[in-house]
Amino acid sequence: MEPPKFASREELNSFLGRLEAFKKKAMHEDKAKQQEVIRSYLQQFDRSYLRGLMGRAFADAMKSPSQKLGTAKPPSAEVQPGEGRKRAAKRKRRLNKNRRGGASR
Repeated sequence: MEPPKFASREELNSFLGRLEAFKKKAMHEDKAKQQEVIRSYLQQFDRSYLRGLMGRAFADAMKSPSQKLGTAKPPSAEVQPGEGRKRAAKRKRRLNKNRRGGASR
């Protein structure tokens, strides 16, 4: 089975822009007419194309705006994660005298 193909961000933005225009056009109509207009717009597209758009939207959902625009700064090459920092000394946990020493949290 081949992996799903995601649409490009430009395709998703274009699709959403056109969908917004359809929604604005039917804004003053009743709810049933609005749904009909949106349904007619969505029926113009192939199911695999809509899946690609959904895949792109899902993949981008947790990204920051700078990541979506491609303006996020890459991590610094000087300091690797976990390096260059002093580790804090671990403190020993004191048991409360009133606390029973059985079950853990």
